[in-house]
Amino acid sequence: MNAKKSFLGCLLLGFGLISVGQAQTFILPPAADTSISQISPNQNNGAAAFLSLNSGGRALLRVDQTAIASAIGSGHLLSATLELSSRFGSGTSVGAHRLTVDWTEAGATWNCAIDTKLTNDKPDCATQWNGGTFAAQPADTIEIPLPGEKTRFDVTADVAAFLAGTPNHGWLLMTPPSQVGSEQPVFTSREGTAEERPRLILLVSNDQTPPALAITAPANGSVVTTATPTISATYSDDGSGVDIASIRLLLDGADRTAEAQVTAAGLTFTPSAPLAAGAHTVEVTVRDLEANESRATASFTVDLGPALPPDPATVAPPLDPTVAADPGKAVEFLYTGEDPIQTGVTPGTIDARRVAVLRGK
Repeated sequence: MNAKKSFLGCLLLGFGLISVGQAQTFILPPAADTSISQISPNQNNGAAAFLSLNSGGRALLRVDQTAIASAIGSGHLLSATLELSSRFGSGTSVGAHRLTVDWTEAGATWNCAIDTKLTNDKPDCATQWNGGTFAAQPADTIEIPLPGEKTRFDVTADVAAFLAGTPNHGWLLMTPPSQVGSEQPVFTSREGTAEERPRLILLVSNDQTPPALAITAPANGSVVTTATPTISATYSDDGSGVDIASIRLLLDGADRTAEAQVTAAGLTFTPSAPLAAGAHTVEVTVRDLEANESRATASFTVDLGPALPPDPATVAPPLDPTVAADPGKAVEFLYTGEDPIQTGVTPGTIDARRVAVLRGK
């Protein structure tokens, strides 16, 4: 393990890690947080012990992307929760919006994402952001609980986007314009009391075991005597769980999944049209929520036995009613030709001179 990975491992252990079966919970602190206010649009509050939303104020918070990526590693993100401790205000709705531009804890103001000169009470930035540049749709909106209680935002979709390549600039917390007032929520910042500081809680699955899968019918190598055999399979996964959307059933290479009855535990399929006599192959694939895949195949043979002979009435040669029929010739079709009614008759066995035709019911 190189020095960088070793450092990150120690860092994550310091942040907090809880194992639950094949899932782990990582607790990451913010790398930066601050609050901005339109009342003091050129003031930076990066060193404050609180994040205030009073009078339309907004809070900014970001967790280090390297720490997030290291926590996930080769695992799968199950959930991400942004947790803050409420110090003041309750009953107000607050939305967590993904920020879309870079900012710094020591330079963010209402006017600027990064103000390069905070001492002159003027906006010193190339482009003013007027209270933040962020996604219009919040990742989550919740009603703030009583002071002293935890406020939790579901930011799973945002963290998944960060892992997929979307730049991580953190979140902006704000109340809807209709609820802006003087008694808005106040949260503890990362400069506050240790047990009240904001944190990002990641639940990560490390499942690397594919689902258990078996084709239960027809048995591999079996012979079935019906042209419409029922195909069935069972599957299960004790780790991240079966991804039902991943299940595929192929019969002789053709995808028949849409025609099958698929549940969380298994599938069944009965062909709507008879299968041809002969060999057939079934293939079933299934993945779990970690994308671990299992594949099973089975072969079977459809054997319907010897075919029934045709109805004599449909293959008998027509007789000429104007002349006397030769009984021997008239009944030859019964035991001669490519598809006789009576098979296995050796030529010459039946003497045409001794043939008699009996009619009756």
